[in-house]
Amino acid sequence: MGLWWIYMNHIHFLLRRGNEHLCGGSVYADLPFHLNLATSFIYGCNKDATITSSLLSLFFAGEALAYPFMPDFYVGALTAAGFSLRYALVVPGSILLTAMFALLYHFTYRFTQSSLCGLLSIPLTLFAGGIGGYYYIQKQPDWWTWSVLTSTEFTHGPDHVLYWVDRRSAFWFSLPAHILFPQRTVHHAYPLAITVFLLIWTALEAKVESAKLKSNDDVDNALHTKVTLYTTQQSLALFAFAGFVTALIPLMQPHSFISVGIVILVVAILQTIEILIGKPSRQVFGLHVLRWATYGLVSFALGLPQFFKYFFHRVTFGSGSRGTAFVRYNPAWIEEGKGESPATMWFRALGLMVPIFLFSMFLLPSKLHRYFHAGLTVLFVVCSVIMFQPWHLDNTKLFYVWVFGATACVAWAISSALRAINRIPFILRIPLRVLVGAVFISLIFSGALACWREMLNNAKTYDDTDFDFANWLVENTPADAIFMGDITKSSHISVESSLAGRQIAVGFPGWLSSHGISSHSRKQSLMHVMKGNIQGISSLREQNISYVVVEGWAHDKFDLEFLHEISDPVATNGKFTVFKVLDEIRNGGFKITACPEGGQNKKSCWSAGCLYFPNAAQSQQCIRKPRERQVADCHVSSAAECRQNGCLWYEGFAGPWCHQPRWQVAGEQGPEKIKQLTPPIPGSDCGWENMNERSCVARGCLWRPAPPYMPWCVFP
Repeated sequence: MGLWWIYMNHIHFLLRRGNEHLCGGSVYADLPFHLNLATSFIYGCNKDATITSSLLSLFFAGEALAYPFMPDFYVGALTAAGFSLRYALVVPGSILLTAMFALLYHFTYRFTQSSLCGLLSIPLTLFAGGIGGYYYIQKQPDWWTWSVLTSTEFTHGPDHVLYWVDRRSAFWFSLPAHILFPQRTVHHAYPLAITVFLLIWTALEAKVESAKLKSNDDVDNALHTKVTLYTTQQSLALFAFAGFVTALIPLMQPHSFISVGIVILVVAILQTIEILIGKPSRQVFGLHVLRWATYGLVSFALGLPQFFKYFFHRVTFGSGSRGTAFVRYNPAWIEEGKGESPATMWFRALGLMVPIFLFSMFLLPSKLHRYFHAGLTVLFVVCSVIMFQPWHLDNTKLFYVWVFGATACVAWAISSALRAINRIPFILRIPLRVLVGAVFISLIFSGALACWREMLNNAKTYDDTDFDFANWLVENTPADAIFMGDITKSSHISVESSLAGRQIAVGFPGWLSSHGISSHSRKQSLMHVMKGNIQGISSLREQNISYVVVEGWAHDKFDLEFLHEISDPVATNGKFTVFKVLDEIRNGGFKITACPEGGQNKKSCWSAGCLYFPNAAQSQQCIRKPRERQVADCHVSSAAECRQNGCLWYEGFAGPWCHQPRWQVAGEQGPEKIKQLTPPIPGSDCGWENMNERSCVARGCLWRPAPPYMPWCVFP
């Protein structure tokens, strides 16, 4: 299985194809976020952070980081130690995910004393999913053929766990596709959660097994034996170590800390009730309290400070659907908005897993097993009715801790059924075994389809131009500089933050909402910059913006005439153009001064060498420029030829679209133009989503209509 994890990590993280760097499945959505943090430690705004300093958020400049950074910190550390960024992601991920499923097998084996159950728990966890796959095969009768399973429609279509065909969906995430690969914090958090279950189970089981105790009187007598003293010491050590491991979880993922805490708390309460009902001796009850107190003190003393830092930093409480509160009462079947009953919703999400899990309580062999089952049940109920983040699907991060224990119970139920079949007449065994096999397949079929799709689905996330641009930023801009780009875009990728470790004014909206950050006022302020309003001058100063980055596709979203007057274009590579905000704008040295000789219209204002703002107050419609400018026309009409001549292309500019760089006009020594280290491969993607033919041709590329999911704009 370790080889499979190596292969999956290999194809999911920055796999190189020509000049493109690919990511698999849903990784494209989350990897830029994690690279934000990793690169900030290597050469960005957090590179000089100390153990006592506050870390900075890259996707909302000036905001303190409230996210578990350790998984991304070691990526940065490995990169600094000589690993490529790609292998700093691939190597630890392969090791940790292999360890996670080895721990899952070991826990299930200890829980059930069955190697068969241990083996069954792995596919039950890895491929947990509902009935989306069965809905798919109804719509696609030849689904099983190789041509269909490898077709573009399948690999780029619905995943059959979260998203189904015909735009249907379910309340569940595929573990590999939506959690293990995109959300890197679980690489540490989930193995730690399973380790806690394993340690607590071992400690509770060892006390009864080693001393062979049957009653409270036996416990009281055994306290005076050498074996019991050894068992007590071992139990205390295991409880203390389990507490320490629990305390590490918030450093990786607070959600798993909540899940583990709920399960262990229920187990502790039920065991306490059992002991109290049995009227224990003082020694027995004292031993019980001492063990759980050891666990609680260690885990809470070390873990709660981290938990409050990373979870309660912006937590608000509330209720109702689609809320912005982090913790709110809102049942999942209502949040989904499909008018389903809880039973229907969970059957669609997980198939038969929930009913089999609930029934397994009657098959478990001891009270201790049933205590764990009860803890898992409480966790399931709590996560079904309380949402712990604004986006309800993020609750699946908590649910998968339930899955780690639930699959042990389901595996026990399946193995119990197989053992029962062996005791019935031979003639009935084969059909009943087939039935059990069909039930098992039904539990993993949809998830297996999603995993197969995940193995074949990858797409361009970055290219060499992006890395060249990031390298230029690292070498030529301050580590603490704040950048502004197109604040209206909904893309996850910002090269300035994810590859150069620089702060950006406003990042991806989904990240902001999931961290409880309101960006509305900042966006409103910076929109003045994009629209070329006079308020944009003060907005740049207030937000401490040092650089504005305009991507090729966003030229028509910026008022380039305004941008041209309040900043210097310092570098371009054809895809990105970097403008450095004038020092007098940033430091407040520029004062808005009326230009009376410019009159009251744009033509007369521009003729007077002033700036015109039609939407400003009348006294500020025509103002003096921050500094005198010259615009030199390169006399070239195409983007490709313009850039080949070392000029800057401003599509949509009122004057000439192809300018000489500012430093060439003024006779100054300007920064080196960004070089493209690897030429684009002919036929590779040259565009962006929803690009039109005009923009494609303007970039010097070829417009070639193609099948769905294939690029229409390609390099010649």
